[in-house]
Amino acid sequence: MTFFKGSRYASVGEVETTDALGRTIRYKRTRFIDQPPVLGTHLVVDGDRLDLLAFSAYGDVERWWAIADLNVAMRPSDVLDESGRVIQMPGGQS
Repeated sequence: MTFFKGSRYASVGEVETTDALGRTIRYKRTRFIDQPPVLGTHLVVDGDRLDLLAFSAYGDVERWWAIADLNVAMRPSDVLDESGRVIQMPGGQS
C-alpha cells in the first residue's frame, strides 16, 4: 500500500495475510496516535472548517487531521459540531 509522503499513514506498518480462498489481503496496522504538544485552543464558531483552521495555524490545509486526532474525533465533523466548544490545537509536526 502506498501513501503520499507526509500522509499520517505513511509510517504505519503493513500486514499481509491469506484468506480461506487463497487470496492475499494487505492492510495497514492500527495507527496509534502520539499526544502532540498543544499549541493553544480555539473557540468553535458557526462556519468553522478544519481545513481553514489548519491553514491558519500551520499554513497547510491538509493538516486538518492533526486537529481531529488531538481532539479524539472519530469523524472530523465531530470536532466542530458544537459552537462555543473549546478545542485544542496541536503544535509541532504531527
